[in-house]
Amino acid sequence: NYVDVSLPQRIRICRLLYELVASQSLDLGLFCACCSVLTRLLRETQLTIEDLSLDWRKMYDLIHSLAFPKPWQDNLIQNRTKLKNVVELVCSVNRFFPPAAAREVLEELLPQIQFNSMDWQLLVVQMINLFVPTTRAPKGFKLKDKDMPERWLPTIFSLWSFNLRMSGYDAYFMNLVTCLAMEQKGAFKFTNQQIRFAFASGLHFFNIPVTRGSASLPRSVTTSLTDTSHFYQLPQGGSLPLSEERAHTFARFVVYTMYDEEAGGTLELFEQLVQMIEPFYHPSNNGSWSGILSRFLRNLAKELLERVRSEAEPDCEVPESMRLTRRMRRRFVVSTRTLAMLLLFSKGEDSVTMSHSTLKHLAEVEPDLIFGPLLDTLYTAIDSVTETHRMISAMRALAKLASTLSNFSLYPEGAQHVAPLLALTLPGIDVNDPTKAWFALTFICNLCLNGVVLRELSTSGDMPMVPGKDSDAVSELEEDNVVDIVPNPDMEYVEWVTRASTGQFESWIDQYLRRVFVLVDNMSSSIDSSDSNASSFTSSDFGLQMMVAHATEVVLLQCSERYYPMITRLITDFATSISSLSAVDGMCRIVYAFASALPEQALPALVPICCERVSEEVSNGVGSQASLSKRTQSHSETTLIWYMSILSALADCQCGQLLVTYKDMIRSTIELVLDKCLSRHIYTIASNTLYNMIGCLTRVYPERGRSVSAETWADPEFQENHFRYWGQYAEVEQDDFKIKWHVAGKEEIDCALEIMRGIISPLI
Repeated sequence: NYVDVSLPQRIRICRLLYELVASQSLDLGLFCACCSVLTRLLRETQLTIEDLSLDWRKMYDLIHSLAFPKPWQDNLIQNRTKLKNVVELVCSVNRFFPPAAAREVLEELLPQIQFNSMDWQLLVVQMINLFVPTTRAPKGFKLKDKDMPERWLPTIFSLWSFNLRMSGYDAYFMNLVTCLAMEQKGAFKFTNQQIRFAFASGLHFFNIPVTRGSASLPRSVTTSLTDTSHFYQLPQGGSLPLSEERAHTFARFVVYTMYDEEAGGTLELFEQLVQMIEPFYHPSNNGSWSGILSRFLRNLAKELLERVRSEAEPDCEVPESMRLTRRMRRRFVVSTRTLAMLLLFSKGEDSVTMSHSTLKHLAEVEPDLIFGPLLDTLYTAIDSVTETHRMISAMRALAKLASTLSNFSLYPEGAQHVAPLLALTLPGIDVNDPTKAWFALTFICNLCLNGVVLRELSTSGDMPMVPGKDSDAVSELEEDNVVDIVPNPDMEYVEWVTRASTGQFESWIDQYLRRVFVLVDNMSSSIDSSDSNASSFTSSDFGLQMMVAHATEVVLLQCSERYYPMITRLITDFATSISSLSAVDGMCRIVYAFASALPEQALPALVPICCERVSEEVSNGVGSQASLSKRTQSHSETTLIWYMSILSALADCQCGQLLVTYKDMIRSTIELVLDKCLSRHIYTIASNTLYNMIGCLTRVYPERGRSVSAETWADPEFQENHFRYWGQYAEVEQDDFKIKWHVAGKEEIDCALEIMRGIISPLI
């Protein structure tokens, strides 16, 4: 990490470490260190087989000697530790084995298979999975005909077919053919018969009770459920700790073997598979299969998105004839969407989470196919009063998909739903239901972080004609021609409705802040959160307070300057209308968010009030009674603690230049408190105020963390059409990526030194 090593030097280091590990002459500690360094170096370095080619037999001999040591070499603990490290190393080194070595590996291992010993047979299969190289031959290198994957792959499937319904056996072979499909994409195709066989084996992973004869695939599964959590047994002579996530492996195979829409291909088999397993995704049909089915679904969507992105790259090597077409993607998304919508209101927490991830990945591939039916479901669920679990699940889904929904370049129609959904989720900020409040705030926060600007836009002319039903056909689940429809939204209508919906932002901000104030006022808090005896403080309350403050800060950062007076009035009125010890922490976080986002409004509005009220309380003798406790404050100190805490939060605002303007006012107040007050809690807050003030004046920190730069924010074109910029981010390498940093100037440094010399040094 700290030394710039050239590529030739890295290659020499890798070769040296590889030879050291294969030498079998290192002690345990050095052996493990070399394995760890080499594994990390190969993973982090952009090396290819063109740069580095390694001999597979050296690692094979090493693993064989560790798994089956001689009687005089038997050291079970050391062998198992070494074996674990070597297996992890071979998983990283495999891509550097020459592609022509596949035939050599099979010639070495196939004669060792003993069909009368399942343990031994499975061990050989694991070795095949480890050592058979699946990487694509480098450019300019031509494989011999006998070394091509098409020549030795039938042998793999023939060996695979010897043991039916043995999950461990299936898992290792599935991993091998999946790696081959991923690495050889564009250069190699599986036959339909091989794909059907792999589908039949993958179906066995799910542990679902499918009756014999009901499957259209070659091999059906017995009705008895098989425990496959420990799917391999090892011989006594050694161990080979290798396991693969079966759902992820099968999902990858499905995605990367989709070449075309021919009959009997992967896409048709996948649609048949969906019809077969669809009943097991129903919320009422929960069982041992639910976990792996939900993970399988999530991995399908994730791998589809990764393949679509990789094929969109300009340097993609996959031929056009073998890439996913628009129609293939839409067929796949429609089939997967059916299962994800069933899981949306499942009983299992993990299944619901997986459905949200699935919908998010699918929405990035074909948003019109997902958001049409999904928004209809979510609007109904959020508006439901009697079915709380459906409402919370809908809130979670919105929070997960907020960034995709508000991405105007990806899904323009989503912009018109932002304001209505904000208004609909506002009642979710409820102190009586922290879970619902958390996801409502997460949804609001994710929208603002994705670039949504809370600024009202003007509309010109009358509302355009509403598009006909044909353009909305994609939102109907039962439409037969949904795959063939090319989304073509009426941009004039979309933009007009989006502009009109922004008129709700002003009233929404008002209602949002009022709900936040109610939440803060009623939320339990602890005066000293570090005190283990503070029973009123809970971790859920603390997390919700932090989320409220964070969401409030991003909302204030993204709102229009037109709303600043209203925001200032609301926060100032709330801060001066109550003084409650139980709401001190929450109020301080809200004030800090206000001061960080809008320091020009926060400091003039609150600093004079706080200093005046603190001086008034101290002059009346509040805090003059000596006390070292922070849990037994007198009720007479409540107002003083309240305003001192707010002043401490204001002193931590991210605008040191503006804070200099109020240095005299804050300094005189702090000096008065430190001179007159003997209560530990009060002078601790005063000391924290000094600490925050000096840090604000002297630290280096970014200012105004809006979604766009200050120049773009002030651009009239952006202000009039900000919704077109939603979901866009400037890359770090781009010229328009600018961050304004606060660097202490002379005036700020002088102010900090004045505080140090005038207050802190005399007290010390």
